[in-house]
Amino acid sequence: MFCFHHINAYETRGEDGNTFLVVDMCCSDQSPLWLFNTENLRAEGKEIENWNFNLDRKKLVRPRRYVIPLDIPSDASQESNLVTIRGCKATAKLSVDGSVSLEHELLIPDDIAGTNATIELPRINYDYYNGRKYNYMYGVQGANFLPDQLVKINVERKE
Repeated sequence: MFCFHHINAYETRGEDGNTFLVVDMCCSDQSPLWLFNTENLRAEGKEIENWNFNLDRKKLVRPRRYVIPLDIPSDASQESNLVTIRGCKATAKLSVDGSVSLEHELLIPDDIAGTNATIELPRINYDYYNGRKYNYMYGVQGANFLPDQLVKINVERKE
Protein backbone atom coordinates (compact mmCIF):
# COMPACT_ATOMS: atom_id res chain seq x y z
CA MET A 1 0.00 0.00 0.00
CA PHE A 2 1.16 3.52 -0.75
CA CYS A 3 -0.26 6.56 1.02
CA PHE A 4 0.80 10.15 0.67
CA HIS A 5 -2.25 12.13 1.82
CA HIS A 6 -4.18 11.47 5.01
CA ILE A 7 -7.79 12.59 5.33
CA ASN A 8 -8.54 12.25 9.05
CA ALA A 9 -8.31 9.89 12.02
CA TYR A 10 -10.49 9.62 15.09
CA GLU A 11 -11.46 7.27 17.90
CA THR A 12 -14.95 5.84 18.13
CA ARG A 13 -16.84 3.10 19.95
CA GLY A 14 -18.49 0.10 18.36
CA GLU A 15 -21.89 -1.36 19.17
CA ASP A 16 -20.26 -3.61 21.78
CA GLY A 17 -18.56 -0.67 23.54
CA ASN A 18 -15.06 -1.50 22.26
CA THR A 19 -12.85 1.37 21.09
CA PHE A 20 -11.55 1.70 17.52
CA LEU A 21 -9.17 4.01 15.72
CA VAL A 22 -10.63 4.99 12.32
CA VAL A 23 -7.97 6.09 9.82
CA ASP A 24 -9.01 7.56 6.47
CA MET A 25 -6.42 8.19 3.76
CA CYS A 26 -5.94 8.27 0.02
CA CYS A 27 -4.09 5.09 -0.96
CA SER A 28 -3.13 2.87 -3.84
CA ASP A 29 -1.77 -0.65 -3.91
CA GLN A 30 1.26 0.53 -5.88
CA SER A 31 3.29 3.71 -5.57
CA PRO A 32 2.38 6.39 -8.14
CA LEU A 33 6.04 7.43 -8.29
CA TRP A 34 6.23 5.55 -11.61
CA LEU A 35 4.73 8.74 -13.07
CA PHE A 36 7.95 10.60 -12.43
CA ASN A 37 10.23 8.70 -14.76
CA THR A 38 12.58 10.70 -16.97
CA GLU A 39 10.44 10.34 -20.10
CA ASN A 40 7.32 11.73 -18.40
CA LEU A 41 9.18 14.57 -16.68
CA ARG A 42 10.66 15.75 -20.01
CA ALA A 43 7.32 15.60 -21.87
CA GLU A 44 5.94 18.82 -23.33
CA GLY A 45 2.78 19.94 -25.13
CA LYS A 46 1.20 17.16 -27.20
CA GLU A 47 3.42 14.54 -25.57
CA ILE A 48 1.65 15.09 -22.26
CA GLU A 49 -1.75 14.51 -23.90
CA ASN A 50 -0.46 11.17 -25.25
CA TRP A 51 0.82 9.81 -21.95
CA ASN A 52 -0.14 6.19 -21.62
CA PHE A 53 -0.53 5.53 -17.93
CA ASN A 54 -1.59 1.91 -18.33
CA LEU A 55 -3.63 2.28 -15.18
CA ASP A 56 -4.68 -0.85 -13.46
CA ARG A 57 -6.51 -1.12 -10.16
CA LYS A 58 -3.24 -1.23 -8.20
CA LYS A 59 -2.24 2.26 -9.35
CA LEU A 60 -5.56 4.00 -8.66
CA VAL A 61 -5.49 6.34 -5.66
CA ARG A 62 -8.75 6.15 -3.74
CA PRO A 63 -9.93 7.25 -0.29
CA ARG A 64 -9.92 4.25 2.04
CA ARG A 65 -10.95 3.64 5.62
CA TYR A 66 -8.99 1.35 7.92
CA VAL A 67 -10.32 0.49 11.36
CA ILE A 68 -7.87 -0.55 14.06
CA PRO A 69 -9.32 -2.20 17.17
CA LEU A 70 -7.88 -0.70 20.35
CA ASP A 71 -9.73 -3.18 22.58
CA ILE A 72 -9.56 -6.84 21.66
CA PRO A 73 -11.90 -8.95 23.76
CA SER A 74 -10.21 -11.90 25.46
CA ASP A 75 -12.91 -14.21 24.12
CA ALA A 76 -12.55 -13.03 20.48
CA SER A 77 -12.52 -15.93 18.06
CA GLN A 78 -9.81 -16.19 15.44
CA GLU A 79 -10.65 -14.95 11.93
CA SER A 80 -13.81 -13.20 13.15
CA ASN A 81 -14.32 -9.54 12.30
CA LEU A 82 -13.50 -7.42 15.35
CA VAL A 83 -15.02 -4.25 13.83
CA THR A 84 -18.42 -3.59 15.40
CA ILE A 85 -19.03 -0.08 14.11
CA ARG A 86 -22.53 0.17 12.64
CA GLY A 87 -22.47 0.42 8.83
CA CYS A 88 -18.70 0.00 8.53
CA LYS A 89 -17.46 -2.48 5.91
CA ALA A 90 -13.79 -2.37 6.93
CA THR A 91 -12.60 -5.49 8.73
CA ALA A 92 -10.01 -6.39 11.34
CA LYS A 93 -9.42 -10.11 11.81
CA LEU A 94 -7.56 -11.74 14.66
CA SER A 95 -4.99 -14.29 13.49
CA VAL A 96 -3.78 -17.42 15.27
CA ASP A 97 -0.51 -15.71 16.23
CA GLY A 98 -2.38 -12.81 17.88
CA SER A 99 -1.78 -10.30 15.08
CA VAL A 100 -4.66 -8.40 13.49
CA SER A 101 -5.01 -8.10 9.71
CA LEU A 102 -6.96 -5.17 8.30
CA GLU A 103 -9.06 -4.85 5.14
CA HIS A 104 -10.06 -1.39 4.02
CA GLU A 105 -13.41 0.02 2.99
CA LEU A 106 -13.61 2.35 -0.01
CA LEU A 107 -15.09 5.75 0.86
CA ILE A 108 -16.37 6.51 -2.63
CA PRO A 109 -19.69 5.93 -4.40
CA ASP A 110 -20.10 2.80 -6.52
CA ASP A 111 -20.34 4.87 -9.72
CA ILE A 112 -16.78 6.12 -9.10
CA ALA A 113 -15.45 2.78 -7.82
CA GLY A 114 -16.04 1.14 -11.20
CA THR A 115 -14.06 3.73 -13.17
CA ASN A 116 -10.40 4.57 -13.73
CA ALA A 117 -10.81 7.77 -11.72
CA THR A 118 -8.39 8.63 -8.98
CA ILE A 119 -9.21 10.89 -6.03
CA GLU A 120 -6.41 12.75 -4.30
CA LEU A 121 -5.51 15.86 -2.30
CA PRO A 122 -8.25 15.30 0.30
CA ARG A 123 -9.58 18.10 2.45
CA ILE A 124 -12.08 18.29 5.30
CA ASN A 125 -13.10 21.15 7.57
CA TYR A 126 -10.01 20.65 9.76
CA ASP A 127 -10.83 23.53 12.10
CA TYR A 128 -13.86 21.62 13.33
CA TYR A 129 -13.41 17.94 12.42
CA ASN A 130 -9.70 17.20 12.80
CA GLY A 131 -9.55 14.14 15.06
CA ARG A 132 -13.37 13.83 15.08
CA LYS A 133 -15.95 11.90 13.13
CA TYR A 134 -16.88 13.77 9.93
CA ASN A 135 -19.20 13.30 6.96
CA TYR A 136 -17.72 15.16 3.99
CA MET A 137 -14.39 15.22 2.23
CA TYR A 138 -13.36 17.18 -0.85
CA GLY A 139 -10.73 16.16 -3.33
CA VAL A 140 -9.64 16.32 -6.93
CA GLN A 141 -10.72 13.57 -9.29
CA GLY A 142 -9.42 12.67 -12.67
CA ALA A 143 -9.40 9.87 -15.16
CA ASN A 144 -5.99 8.42 -15.92
CA PHE A 145 -4.46 10.14 -12.92
CA LEU A 146 -4.70 13.76 -14.15
CA PRO A 147 -7.21 15.72 -12.01
CA ASP A 148 -9.93 17.62 -13.84
CA GLN A 149 -12.77 17.85 -11.28
CA LEU A 150 -13.42 18.89 -7.71
CA VAL A 151 -15.54 16.33 -5.87
CA LYS A 152 -17.45 16.35 -2.59
CA ILE A 153 -18.02 12.91 -1.06
CA ASN A 154 -20.20 11.90 1.85
CA VAL A 155 -17.92 9.27 3.40
CA GLU A 156 -20.70 7.84 5.59
CA ARG A 157 -23.27 7.27 2.83
CA LYS A 158 -20.75 6.88 -0.04
CA GLU A 159 -22.35 9.52 -2.25
